[in-house]
Amino acid sequence: MEKRKLLFGLFIGAIIGASVTILDKDVRSFTKGRLIRAKDKTNHLVKNPSETVANVRIKLNNLSETLSHRAGQAIHTLEKIEETLDQFTHKHK
Repeated sequence: MEKRKLLFGLFIGAIIGASVTILDKDVRSFTKGRLIRAKDKTNHLVKNPSETVANVRIKLNNLSETLSHRAGQAIHTLEKIEETLDQFTHKHK
């Protein structure tokens, strides 16, 4: 029952917030522009599925390379910290 009240309250709040926001001409204009751009981009993606898949593949490859590089940097940094700690502990024994 409490979950239902929460969801109802969120729904009502969203409706009221959207209604108040729509009264502002600048917000309407901005939202309309964003929706038109989103529609155009979606149409382009749907009409060019091969290009879309190729672009996603390129982005994923770039992400994979970046993550791999960053992981390598993190490992290198940890190794340097470990070396420093080893030197520090050996000096104080």
